[in-house]
Amino acid sequence: MLATEILNNPFLNKGTAFTKEERKQFGLTGTLPTQVQTLEQPYVLR
Repeated sequence: MLATEILNNPFLNKGTAFTKEERKQFGLTGTLPTQVQTLEQPYVLR
């Protein structure tokens, strides 16, 4: 599966919750913000 397919699929896209290992495995490095957050961490607008 291509990185764009993962990012465009709402059931697969975890946004910044992809771990560094998952980003490397799925070719997502450089396509997401560098900070990794868990799905449990709240998103805070700054």
